Amino acid sequence: MAAASVSEDSLRCPICLSVFTKPVTIPCGHNFCLDCITEYWSTLSVLQCPLCKETFYTRPLLRVNPVIAEMAEKVKNSVQEMFLSSAERAGTEDVLCSMCAASQVRALKSCLMCLVSYCQTHLEPHQRISALKKHKLIDPVKNLESRVCQHHSEPLELIYRLDQMFLCRSCKCGDHKKHKTVSLEDEAEMRKTQLRLENNSMDQMIQEHEQKIQEVQQSVKTSRSKAEEALLYSRKVTTTLVQHIKTEFTRLSEAIETEQKINETEAESFINELQGEITHMKKKKLQLHEASLIRDPFSFLENVLPLTYNKPQLKDWSAVTVTSDQFMIQETLTHNEYGSPFSLQHGLHCP
Repeated sequence: MAAASVSEDSLRCPICLSVFTKPVTIPCGHNFCLDCITEYWSTLSVLQCPLCKETFYTRPLLRVNPVIAEMAEKVKNSVQEMFLSSAERAGTEDVLCSMCAASQVRALKSCLMCLVSYCQTHLEPHQRISALKKHKLIDPVKNLESRVCQHHSEPLELIYRLDQMFLCRSCKCGDHKKHKTVSLEDEAEMRKTQLRLENNSMDQMIQEHEQKIQEVQQSVKTSRSKAEEALLYSRKVTTTLVQHIKTEFTRLSEAIETEQKINETEAESFINELQGEITHMKKKKLQLHEASLIRDPFSFLENVLPLTYNKPQLKDWSAVTVTSDQFMIQETLTHNEYGSPFSLQHGLHCP
């Protein structure tokens, strides 16, 4: 029995606490009924195991575990056979009349004084004879000896509540004289009342638990609805911000490219002008060199004097500068919703 109980307990779903129906195994290794885990996950925004709380970022594919399903089915069949067998015994194994056992007549009453069970015909003397009318008659039972005191051979009609011990009238008058006893009928009625109260209490507790489950499920649904709204709003805001950033990036890119082209054009103009002056100076240098080779003083001075008095008119480039940091992006934090978050500074400094 202990092994069967452990086996049955190990085949119970942790959610519904019943023997598995369509058992499935999730990635963490725990088993649940297919419908139970499906309904449980339907209340969650993030899937996780009800026992170990392991989180699954993609919904696991649920397939019935055939081995566990077969074991669960065997347990169910075993329990069903046990209850069916018990019900059949209650209906077919009736107590038979002790006086006419050969004809297999069902007994109507059992006498605790005679220790005999009687059918309707043989019960008639107990209903007619005065002395027999005093006998204790009960609904028919098989083990009449177990209901008779072994010391006094009298019916066990009383119960000692403290030790839960059955007593006869002689026991009450003897060793158990000071013990508080009650009749079996009164004790049974009291116990039935307790069972009814306990049953009502259990019904109330079940109702409270079911109500709490509904409250939790409703809270989960509300939370999921709010989470979806928050995600929708976040997605909308993020999309708007990304689009705004893209627009600003395009604007800045175009401004930078335009300014860079202006700078390059101006720089190219300066370079061309400088190269022109270099060409002019190289030409004059060549003329000076050629004049220096003339040996005749007259001819030498005739060629040199024009060159020395006609100096080339060159531009003063010392004040002209081209900075490499002409662009500077400054990030600014603003509280307005769509204010321009960037400013562009540039400059090519020249006289």
